[in-house]
Formats: sequence, structure tokens, C-alpha cells
Amino acid sequence: MTAIILTEIDKENWGFVLYKGGNGKWYVDFPYSPVSFVDLFMLIELSELEKAKAEQNRQFLCVLSDLIKNDFNSYLSRALNRNNFIFND
Repeated sequence: MTAIILTEIDKENWGFVLYKGGNGKWYVDFPYSPVSFVDLFMLIELSELEKAKAEQNRQFLCVLSDLIKNDFNSYLSRALNRNNFIFND
């Protein structure tokens, strides 16, 4: 599999980092803490509906970030393997 190049297009400190992939899809990195004193990032691909909501209102990603922080287990199935991506900042 060829790695997808991601270019950062928006960022909210401690909230999210939004990327646009070379394939035209949007991906978001969300911080979460599975255990105390451990911070990880979960990269997910936004659905078309989520992308549309984010385009209309940036606050949508802040709310999604809070949902993931408070219930990350519900989103783990959407987590992508970071090794399949190249991050351009």
C-alpha cells in the first residue's frame, strides 16, 4: 500500500489537527488519554457528513474531540494505522 500524504489545514491546540489527504479525503488527529499520564493520538478519516459539518462549522471538530476524549473506546474501531500516512506540516 502506498502511503497517503497528509497536509495540515487546521489545528486546535489540545483539540485536533485536521489534514487533507492527497486522495482528497479529510483526516483528523485527536488526542486522548487511555490511562492517566499517557497521551496518544487517534487518526480517523472523516465521513462525508462529518466533513460537511466541519466545513460549515469548525466547532464541530472541537465537539468531536471532546466526545473522543470522554469515550475513546467508542471510536477505536475508526482508528487508522499511522504507518500508512506521511505527515506534512
